Amino acid sequence: MDKTILINTAVRCLPHPYIDRKRRPILFRKVTERDHSRILKMYQNFEPKESYQGLPPADPKRLLAWVNSMLDNGFNIIGISFDQEVVCHGAIFDIDGCRADFILAVSPRYQNSGIGIQLARLVKKVSQEIGYKNIWLCVEPYNMKAKHIYSKVGFHYISRQICEECEMLVDLKYDPAMEVAVESIMTRDVFYLRDDQTAKDAIKMFLKLGISGLPVVNTDNRLVGFLTETDVLEGWTGERFLSEIMTRDVLYINKDALISQVVMLICDRGVKQIPVVQKGDHLLVGIVSRKDILRHLFMRDFFC
Repeated sequence: MDKTILINTAVRCLPHPYIDRKRRPILFRKVTERDHSRILKMYQNFEPKESYQGLPPADPKRLLAWVNSMLDNGFNIIGISFDQEVVCHGAIFDIDGCRADFILAVSPRYQNSGIGIQLARLVKKVSQEIGYKNIWLCVEPYNMKAKHIYSKVGFHYISRQICEECEMLVDLKYDPAMEVAVESIMTRDVFYLRDDQTAKDAIKMFLKLGISGLPVVNTDNRLVGFLTETDVLEGWTGERFLSEIMTRDVLYINKDALISQVVMLICDRGVKQIPVVQKGDHLLVGIVSRKDILRHLFMRDFFC
């Protein structure tokens, strides 16, 4: 693939917001020219240098040339913190038009917080959208952290020798079942609470339905929050309104979002279900759960 085409390819999965394990907001997006100096700064502060195949280079001139080479020859993704610091970087490089190679780095201050796995997932998704059939990489046998990340996102070993680099590969098979709008599989008859109800009302609903959480809407049926058993216990007095104790920073998706995007959110946040809203006015139109997605995939395979 021509590098100009690779660099300028537009993908649907970016930008992508993410909250890491330490509750820090990160925005993954495609690199722009104004990001170049910030990427260089991340690698300048990276320790230990030359830890893998002499990368990142310790010499300032070699480091600059190496960063420029990645930016000039690959599809580059960065993660940006709230204060606009580059906290991670991934680059995808063409091998032969069908296969891609990539490099991934996370700033030491942001390691061990789930960012590496999330970046690897996005690299995989971007490569699939570009049209690659698989991604190939080499990893040193003692680099257990990298091997864990790659295995977690679907890479498998194609060669593994004790004293040599391990070759790993992941297939990027396009699955049309994952590119369907969530509206087609969501549960439409969704139970919910109103923000003018009380904690006692919520407990009755939880016990009646045998569940531990529900979306909360206002009088116009717009999604305004989510209430869990923990919210009730932490803010307990029986007559308190749900608007006082519910979680307002609620995770939701639009009804035209793709199933693949929902799966990524569920894996990111570790949730079992996500409210579905109508784009623009936040009207609650349904809810999608892990079971809805599994049922969709099972029925697709059963009838195909």
